[in-house]
Amino acid sequence: FDPRANDILAASCMSGQILFWNVVSAQTVGSIDGLRDIQTARHWHEMFSAINTRGVKTGRGMRKRNPTDGLNLNQHYNSIAYAKSGEVLIASSQNSPYVSLYDTTAFALTGRVAVTTNRS
Repeated sequence: FDPRANDILAASCMSGQILFWNVVSAQTVGSIDGLRDIQTARHWHEMFSAINTRGVKTGRGMRKRNPTDGLNLNQHYNSIAYAKSGEVLIASSQNSPYVSLYDTTAFALTGRVAVTTNRS
């Protein structure tokens, strides 16, 4: 719930979206499509970062056919929390080395902080 006591609830969906609901009117106030903001980290046994070549045919290069080509559609935010002021929403995923900061009035990405780095 929004700490500014304005009856707004933020909910993370399995599709990578964050929805903002008005609890009193049961209406969606806004949404954030965070699927492109979640970047998958590599596993402990991988030496190099993964390059997703799904949908790439030989001789065609990296030209994408659909807007979702090259995206991992199985990503979502595991935990979200409002900052104390209520103006910023903090979101993190277990598969991403970044923590995303979203503005709750414009529903836009404000910044991203790298929590971990690979030193191999």
